[in-house]
Amino acid sequence: MKNITFYRLKIKGSVMKVFAITALLLSLFSFDAKAQVFWTEAFQNSCASGCFANTYVGPNGAWTLTSTGFNDTEANKWFVSGAECGNAAGVCGSGCGTVDPSLHIGSDDGFFPTDMGASYNAGGFCGSFFCVATDTRSESPTINCTPYSSITLSFNYIENGDGIIDDATLWYFDGATWAPLDPLAKTLFGSCSPQGLWTAFSISLPASANGNPNVKIGFRWVNNDDGVGTDPSFAVDDITLSAPTSNTITTGTITGSPFCACSAMSVPFTSTGTFTAGNTYTAQLSDAVGSFAAPVAIGTLVSVANTGTIACTIPCGTPTGAGYRVRVISSTPPITGTDNGVNLTINAVVVPSVTIAAVPSGPICAGTSVTFTATPTNGGAGPTYQWQINGTNVGGATSSTFTTTTLANGDIVTVVMTSNAPCPSPATATSTGITMTVNPIVVPSVTIAAVPSGPICAGTSVTFTATPTNGGAGPTYQWQVNGTNVGGATSSTFTTTTLANGDVVTVVMTSNATCATPATVTSSGITMTVNPIVVPSVSIVSTGSTICAGDPVTFTATPTNGGTTPTYQWQLNGTNIGGATSSTYTSSTLVNGDIITVIMTSNAPCASPTTATSNPITITVSASVPASVSITSSGSTICAGDLVSFTASPTNGGATPTYQCQLNGTNIGGATSSTYSSTTLVNGDIITVIM
Repeated sequence: MKNITFYRLKIKGSVMKVFAITALLLSLFSFDAKAQVFWTEAFQNSCASGCFANTYVGPNGAWTLTSTGFNDTEANKWFVSGAECGNAAGVCGSGCGTVDPSLHIGSDDGFFPTDMGASYNAGGFCGSFFCVATDTRSESPTINCTPYSSITLSFNYIENGDGIIDDATLWYFDGATWAPLDPLAKTLFGSCSPQGLWTAFSISLPASANGNPNVKIGFRWVNNDDGVGTDPSFAVDDITLSAPTSNTITTGTITGSPFCACSAMSVPFTSTGTFTAGNTYTAQLSDAVGSFAAPVAIGTLVSVANTGTIACTIPCGTPTGAGYRVRVISSTPPITGTDNGVNLTINAVVVPSVTIAAVPSGPICAGTSVTFTATPTNGGAGPTYQWQINGTNVGGATSSTFTTTTLANGDIVTVVMTSNAPCPSPATATSTGITMTVNPIVVPSVTIAAVPSGPICAGTSVTFTATPTNGGAGPTYQWQVNGTNVGGATSSTFTTTTLANGDVVTVVMTSNATCATPATVTSSGITMTVNPIVVPSVSIVSTGSTICAGDPVTFTATPTNGGTTPTYQWQLNGTNIGGATSSTYTSSTLVNGDIITVIMTSNAPCASPTTATSNPITITVSASVPASVSITSSGSTICAGDLVSFTASPTNGGATPTYQCQLNGTNIGGATSSTYSSTTLVNGDIITVIM
């Protein structure tokens, strides 16, 4: 294979397509300042390599391919890609990735890499590896030249190959027939070997193009398979069609700057020359520095008149800038007018918003002072505010902060901000609401109870229990005795054994209930009645301890600290006597050596112990002896009025027997000694004595 240019280096060009177009236009205008470019093709598809020309669809439509002769299976192909950069005239051939593609012939033989720019396979190996004979024309979409005459076709290209054997030619279609237009001379290498030097080309279209709506142009490439040829093959870019015109458009003075994006703009203009039916005037907006490299249509007016005003709308996405210009163009003929001549300021539309925050945040207590603060976005230098509660304006609440103490549970606080920023849309914004949780004020209280309640005895263990109201989930406690904290007594119960009479027990509770006011409360006090410990005792006496058998003996108990109603249990020789439970006990059945005691149970407060056993009384029972008494008198036969004395003589009378003298069986009053004298006896009186 002779075509070694498959390996030629493609270096990214330093001249952008826009400069190439500019250079071309300047060249054209230098010949005719009134020439109007009405059709362009720059092959912008952002393809770095391998994109076939028959898949390219540009702003004018799709390019197509026509086989104009014999094409081998591995024939060279038309590509649109940056593998060959569409450089400006005077610039060496190079590759440029996706920056500035061109239409070019490249190899597609399945052996060497596909599309290496304007680098073709000249063959020489047919029958062994591949056959590459090529004869194909790349054709433009239909070009409407209806309003135009004296049309000039211009473009930049590079070409080599091998004479007319491997060669590119320019073709023209008049709507009915394709015909060759120019053989296209091989371009120079200059200092660009082996890549070739891009060259500008211009030619007038045949008169049949004047006013013709069905014009096409095409580029035909042919090569044989003899293995002879030199790169570059052929590449073309920056194709334009232009025609002389006498029409002009002048954009008038635009008032209203600064403008807002999305807003209306009126663009006045005047024109000269004749515009054909269906002509559309279009107002175009530059970028923020006044460049119309990528103009934006902002309004149209269908008219053939030479004066008018176009109602326009500035696109909402227009960025802020102070160097905008506006120009007017037409469609038939396509004329580009002057711009308005004065920089316009356009401010981007901003969307105001506002957020609010509350201090304190979260749930509050009724009556709490809450301050809300608004934070604006795109509010401008001096936004205004109106605070609302439940959608209703709060009178006088028009600053960036709002303080209130009157919120109720469920109230929703919002703020409406009015922005004074340039171009706000909308001008007012309402914050997201803050829904208030307002808890009612609760008043804590605490009561205490003692077990046991009422008076106690010294040393008794008493447990006090606190019962809270509105104490919250975890109230805390501090027990006090006589107003002084009891160390460590911090639970809901308090137990002590050291209380004294008159001590006052209280508890201080600290509530953790939401909105407890006050948080700390003290219970009512319990004043303690503490009685001293008393020791009960009981003593007994008897009507006698030495008795005769059968004599009744009564025992009487005398209590000490027995209380108001002590109870008794008499015992005989340590054994309870049934029914003997009063404070006295009488028995006539005692025998010698019996021991009488009593157990008293005291009901006196704080008796300890509650029972006491009396002193014992041991009974002595003497043996029975017969008692008798005899009397003697100083005479038994007397005279009336005589004094008679009687004397008693006892037997077993004891140490101090007692006597009762009787007259005729009737006790004589006062006659109780062992002697008795009388002077009043009468005949038959009988004197006796009872000992």
